[in-house]
Amino acid sequence: MKKAAVYIRVGNAAQLSADRQREELHAKFGDTHEIVAEYQDTGPGSSSLKKLLEDAAQGKFDVLLCTDITRLARRLSPEVVTALRDAGVRVMTANRGEVQDADLLTQTVITQSAKTYSEWMSDRIKQGIRASKNAASRKRPTPKK
Repeated sequence: MKKAAVYIRVGNAAQLSADRQREELHAKFGDTHEIVAEYQDTGPGSSSLKKLLEDAAQGKFDVLLCTDITRLARRLSPEVVTALRDAGVRVMTANRGEVQDADLLTQTVITQSAKTYSEWMSDRIKQGIRASKNAASRKRPTPKK
C-alpha cells in the first residue's frame, strides 16, 4: 500500500469544506493508500506547503492526494512541481486520477495568468473609479454665499 498525504485547501465558505474534501479523498483512496499525513490551507495567509515539501523530501509519503488540481493550483510553481518530482511524489486527484508533471506545470501557468489578469482588471477598475470621482468633483458647483 502506498503512503499518501492529503492536501486540503479551503478558500471561502462557498468552496468544498475541509471535511467534505477529507471524506471524498478517504472514500476514493482509503482502500488503496495508507494516509499518513494531512496538510490544510484555510485562507490567503495560510500555507502548509513548506511542511508538505519538507516531508516529501524526507520520503514520508509517495503520493499527494487532493480532490481536484485546482485545490492545489494556487500553491503550485515550477519549483514546487520540481520538488515533488525530485522527491518521487506523484499527485493524484479524486476527479482525474494521476496528474502528470506537464499537467501540473500547465495548471501553474493558467493559474498565474488568471491571477495576473485579475490584478490588472482590479487596477483598471480602481483607476476608473478614481477618474469618475475626480470628474464628478470638478463638475460640482461651488456653493454661493
